[in-house]
Amino acid sequence: MPRSRLLPLLTVLGLAGVTGCGDPPPAADVAPVEVVLPGCTLNRDSVAVGTHEFSAAGTGYVVVTGADSTVLAEFAAPTTTPASVTLTASGPLTVTCRAAKDADSGATATLTVNAGN
Repeated sequence: MPRSRLLPLLTVLGLAGVTGCGDPPPAADVAPVEVVLPGCTLNRDSVAVGTHEFSAAGTGYVVVTGADSTVLAEFAAPTTTPASVTLTASGPLTVTCRAAKDADSGATATLTVNAGN
């Protein structure tokens, strides 16, 4: 094969090999949820019913509540150890991010819990 054709071929083959590298994404029933403060940005829009680790980057306080307003988790950010939360029902969760635990209001984000993977 002429040298002028070999380089593009090797480049394509090399890129094909690189795109397959890395860990597969976690299963939806154990996917970790990361909250970024300020602003209350989540790393995913939804998870499946199951046990999830919630962690936060930035400074503030995070409260996770269910559709019935039950507090499922609350923790200061940044987290050193993720909060393990078992989600048993599908529906929306509200994640509220505050500047401090006793702050009256804060930004919110919605995390949807789906029934299955």
